[in-house]
Amino acid sequence: MVSPRFRGLKGDYYLYATGWDPSILSNVEGGIPFSISEENSFDVLIPVTEQH
Repeated sequence: MVSPRFRGLKGDYYLYATGWDPSILSNVEGGIPFSISEENSFDVLIPVTEQH
């Protein structure tokens, strides 16, 4: 898991991720809308599925 640290980025975002899932031997991708309204620390799970 990657834990980047950013400050002063209040707003609406779309978090997008790509990767490799060795359990299915396939590339995966996915994304989720995300809003930041106050400076805080967040853990966000991004749902992914196989790339087609």
